[in-house]
Amino acid sequence: MSGMGAFVVVGAGPGPGAAAARRFGREGHPVGLIARSAESLEPIAADLPHLHSFTNGLEPDRAAVDAGLTRPHHNGRAEGVNTRTKRITRQMHGRAGFPLLRHRILLQ
Repeated sequence: MSGMGAFVVVGAGPGPGAAAARRFGREGHPVGLIARSAESLEPIAADLPHLHSFTNGLEPDRAAVDAGLTRPHHNGRAEGVNTRTKRITRQMHGRAGFPLLRHRILLQ
């Protein structure tokens, strides 16, 4: 599935959003559904087997998922630093040693 974009429906309901989600899902695109209540998502998710298996995998960790989406505390800044460091490392792959990598990380 590399190179395929994801499709996200915000305010998913029984109308055009559901039809578009089903179409993109049939074509193999990753589909994300966002709605105010889980009840409105269940009929749509039933038609998307890969989404259904993903949500079933999240169910055992429901408390952690809810906390991650609702609490004001997060580790976004640390994850951003990790992502930037990995990007710089990939750009320099095989070209320089640790001293230059350290220099680039500290200066950016």
